[in-house]
Amino acid sequence: MATEIPIEIFSNPKHEWHAKNDPVMGGESTSTVTIDTDSGVGIFDGEVVNVPFLDAPGFITMETKAGRSGKGWIKRLLPKAGDFPDVSSCSALQMVMTSTTPEYKGYRVSFGNVHVPGGRYAYGYKANFKAPNGEGTVTIPFNQFSAKWDDATGDQIVTCAENPKYCPDDETLKSMQTFALWGEGVAGNLHIELKSISAVDCSGNGVVVLDTAAHNTRSAAETVVEQQVRDGSNATDSFLHPIGVVAFVAFVALFGTKLIRRKRKDGAYNKVLP
Repeated sequence: MATEIPIEIFSNPKHEWHAKNDPVMGGESTSTVTIDTDSGVGIFDGEVVNVPFLDAPGFITMETKAGRSGKGWIKRLLPKAGDFPDVSSCSALQMVMTSTTPEYKGYRVSFGNVHVPGGRYAYGYKANFKAPNGEGTVTIPFNQFSAKWDDATGDQIVTCAENPKYCPDDETLKSMQTFALWGEGVAGNLHIELKSISAVDCSGNGVVVLDTAAHNTRSAAETVVEQQVRDGSNATDSFLHPIGVVAFVAFVALFGTKLIRRKRKDGAYNKVLP
């Protein structure tokens, strides 16, 4: 079995996924996202239609973002984080899916928050892909993604091969922060059912063997940390009284969220390329 690092397994998802449709000039595209853990799939279904004012196709997405994180008991009490693994040792993205609309030509996938000046709504690295006819595996090398893409059509303007500064950087690959599948720039219906998303052709420390049936993706370090918490051997966690933890979590929820939102508005979390 090939070594890979799981990003999402839909039989036991760690991210919260939702649909987002074009809001520009009265966009009328529609989509839904359904997570069916019994069947082990994330279903992305919808239709991209022309934005009336622009007379051009809009977009729909199935997306997720990283959430809160913490340590020890704090991490357990906070909402599900949905953190992204470090995939900087890998060379490609792989998605296992089933599709009933392989003829649709506007499939795209993106990750990250990097921003290139001049592209008002273009954030992250994006690449096109073709959905399989039925069940299949879609593999996209990371060097096929680019940060320089048209926010009106989703098409790449400058490829990674044409200018390496638009290739995915290590900082983003170490924590993608956001991930989205798109129907964009092409009118039509789409329907895909995702089983898993992972990074493949990995090397070095942190590589795991993907087991989609059992979702055995924890690293040895994570197991040791959890054992320390259970045994009370972590000095940082052991002194925290449950009442103090609850009070601290309430403080973080009230003031931390406001600070994060303010920073996001200021673009503090978005890396800008020259």
